[in-house]
Amino acid sequence: MTSDLRLVVGGLKSFIPSISRSTGTGGTIAPRYCYGIWLRHLRMIAKAGVDHVRDVVVEIGPGDSVGTGLAALLTTGKRYIALDVVPHAAAVVQSSLLDAIADLLRAKTPIPDANEFPKVFPRLPDYRFPSDVLDGDRLARRLAPSHIEQVRSALDHMGTDDPKAAIRYACPWSRSSVPPKSADLVFSQAALQEIDNRGGALRSTFESMATWLKPGGIVSHQVDLGMYGAEPWDRHWTYGDMTWTMIRGQRPNYINREPLSTYEELCEEFGFDVALLDVVEETPSVARGRLAPRFRPLDERDRTARAVHIVAVKR
Repeated sequence: MTSDLRLVVGGLKSFIPSISRSTGTGGTIAPRYCYGIWLRHLRMIAKAGVDHVRDVVVEIGPGDSVGTGLAALLTTGKRYIALDVVPHAAAVVQSSLLDAIADLLRAKTPIPDANEFPKVFPRLPDYRFPSDVLDGDRLARRLAPSHIEQVRSALDHMGTDDPKAAIRYACPWSRSSVPPKSADLVFSQAALQEIDNRGGALRSTFESMATWLKPGGIVSHQVDLGMYGAEPWDRHWTYGDMTWTMIRGQRPNYINREPLSTYEELCEEFGFDVALLDVVEETPSVARGRLAPRFRPLDERDRTARAVHIVAVKR
């Protein structure tokens, strides 16, 4: 079976309910992964010169756990809202994750690096524990047994609709899942690239973020701009729209094929000032003549952007 055929068959399977039913993302339940992702976001926010202490934290696409949100509540945040389109997060893993992440923070464990997670971005020049970013007194209070038990209790009720709950899990989410001008930070890790923009869903997501955030609120997004499950990394731009429709199928989460410039344009359209743009560049593997017609006009900046971390401030 050729690689192209394998991709098409994968998409066509999504039209069969018994096969397409989701059972999880296959990740995000490892304590060191969740711990590392949150600390990488804190590092990037600090690098952008923006205040990283944010009370109400919203995550788009948490995956199989709310581990990154727990890390937020144990460091800087006071309330956490998880938004997903498929109910991946398994309640059974959450409490043990809380304890494991707390132990990592108490030990001031270095951030897991590229040797442990080679496919995870952003890459950092320094993986030491960010003592310069995390206030020691605040961290001690967040790691106190009484606060950890408060977080554990909130986990038991994370399906609540109470907008003041310490932890909320909304799935499937909508714009009304977060009250207007109530959030201080919206972040995601390799999630925005899976929001299909053919019907304007990605644009609607940026509009929602602009609605949720207070003036001065921030977004921190790590976006993978490459191809999943096939080489070369920029192969997804070679397929025509009809073929891509079959490849994507009815999967709720799959590559949207949008380049870096799309995310920059959406930031501008919805009133976000970009404070940091950390681009991972890679040499194009596909000749321009092999690109599908809609992607041939891509400039070299878009063509070489393999991944990006965006930190932006709501005007």
